[in-house]
Amino acid sequence: MDIESRKNLYTEHFYIKSFETDPFKHFKLSSFLSVAQEIAGVSATRMGFGYDDLIKDNNVWVLSRVKVKYLRPPRWREWVKMETWHKREEGLMALRDYELLTEEGESIAVSTSSWLIMNMESRRLKRTSEILGEKGMHYMDRDAIADSCGKLFAPDNLQHIYTKRVRISDIDYNYHANNARYADWIIDAFGMDFLKEHPLDEIQINYNSECTFDNLVEIYKAHVTDNSFYVEGRSDGHNIFQSLISFK
Repeated sequence: MDIESRKNLYTEHFYIKSFETDPFKHFKLSSFLSVAQEIAGVSATRMGFGYDDLIKDNNVWVLSRVKVKYLRPPRWREWVKMETWHKREEGLMALRDYELLTEEGESIAVSTSSWLIMNMESRRLKRTSEILGEKGMHYMDRDAIADSCGKLFAPDNLQHIYTKRVRISDIDYNYHANNARYADWIIDAFGMDFLKEHPLDEIQINYNSECTFDNLVEIYKAHVTDNSFYVEGRSDGHNIFQSLISFK
């Protein structure tokens, strides 16, 4: 592995805090995604294609799809480390993986994500190889999850669960709902008793459209198989996100 490829691997050590956990003292999915997006930015900056590098030409990274698998629930007060690395390019997308481990090396959660580069003025997608150039060629030959996130398809038995109005607390510096907030909306489609008995196993979220302040998002859910469910959000006739979630 060359020097530039070694820069690719970035590790963040942290303590799971009370405000990052759910009522069952487990590391919330939205907390996982919040840490993941933050260290993705640090890693990309170290490699020369972070936010400040791209915004010079009015380009930004946009998270398109993410899959997370909890091997066991990460717990309140655990000291852990999250590793991330730029994996490869796949069409217009750049793939980035993550692994959450205890300080002793036990793997607790794994994740893969697909990112796009969008021009803020034209709203058009840019080919990652065109923007990253040689900097994007320093991949790591390592998979947290081997298969990248594919398309999701809505089943026929969707039921309306609730309506969410997007508030200022949902919005990030790009003036749209942050990707981690979608995870909370998905979890909110389930009851307390069910979640108490069934910890998260795996989820894939596909982010299909921007969601901005004061939008009304209609949340729909369908039972797929056993403890697996499809959840999606719609706003003004547009599909905002799709997800497939399973529980233990």
